[in-house]
Amino acid sequence: MACKVWLNPTPTQLGIACAVAIIGHCYPVYLKFKGGKGVATALGIFLVLSPKAVLGAAAVFVITVAISRFISLGSVLAAMSAPLLILMLNHPQPVFLATLFIAALIIWRHRTNIKRLLDGSENRFKA
Repeated sequence: MACKVWLNPTPTQLGIACAVAIIGHCYPVYLKFKGGKGVATALGIFLVLSPKAVLGAAAVFVITVAISRFISLGSVLAAMSAPLLILMLNHPQPVFLATLFIAALIIWRHRTNIKRLLDGSENRFKA
C-alpha cells in the first residue's frame, strides 16, 4: 500500500516533496547549510509539476536576459512568473502554494543580486 502512495501522490504530498527538495538543495547539511540559489532545482521541480508553466517561465527568462543581459534578473522574474502560470493553469492549491514558496525562496536567495541590480553593480552576461 505504501508503494501506491509514492507512485500516485496527492497534491499535498507532491507540494511537500517539492518544498523539501528545494530546501535540501539551498541548505544542504553536508555543506554547512550553504547551497545554491535553487534555480536549477526549481526548474526540475517545475518540469514535473507543469511542463506548460516551464515554457512560460523559460520565455520570461530568455526575453529578460536578451533585453537586460542580467541572468539574475531573468532567474528572479522567471521564478516570480511560475506561481502565476501554475495558478492560470488551474493546478491544485497545494501545488500552487509549493510553487509560491519555491519562488519566494529563489527571490530570497538572490537578495544580494537584487541589491547589486538596484545599485548598478551587477555583472551583465556577455555572449
